[in-house]
Formats: sequence, C-alpha cells, structure tokens
Amino acid sequence: MNDNLTQGLSKLCNIALTDEEAEKMQIELEKIINFMKKLAELDTDDLNEMSHPFEGVFPLREDKTEPSYSREEMLKNAKNTENGCYRVPKAIKEK
Repeated sequence: MNDNLTQGLSKLCNIALTDEEAEKMQIELEKIINFMKKLAELDTDDLNEMSHPFEGVFPLREDKTEPSYSREEMLKNAKNTENGCYRVPKAIKEK
C-alpha cells in the first residue's frame, strides 16, 4: 500500500479523505492484505468445497405476507416524495 494507491481507491469509491483518514485507511488495508496473504498460504488440498460452514440441512422458513402500512402512510412523513416514491438527493455525481 502506498499513497498513490490509497488516493486511487478513494477516487474510485468517490469519497474524499483527509490526510489523517487516508493514513488510517492505508494501515487498515495493509492489515487486510496481510491477512489475505496468510489465508493464501494455507494448505487446502485435502479440504472439500463447502457452500455452508455447517453440515446438515437447514430448512428455510415459509415466506408469509403480513399486514403492513399503506404507501400513503409510509410516505406521509417523508421530507420529499415524487410519484408515490421517496425522493432523495443523487448519490453519484455525473461527470
């Protein structure tokens, strides 16, 4: 990890970081990368692939619809709505 990579990642994530935040992020990312390197060193040749960490069958619960609030009731306290939906500020800036 270096400053250029940290700045590039923050740009890709569209987040502004102070120098202090960038330094902290760099340290945290280094920890993650080092942990991933340790995992890569593990000998997994004798292990079977698993889709779930626990053995056995886990029954799923039945999906049930239950009474809920109407759309009007849910939107009545919203700061801004449009066409029966919440209206929120754009999260991604257009370039």
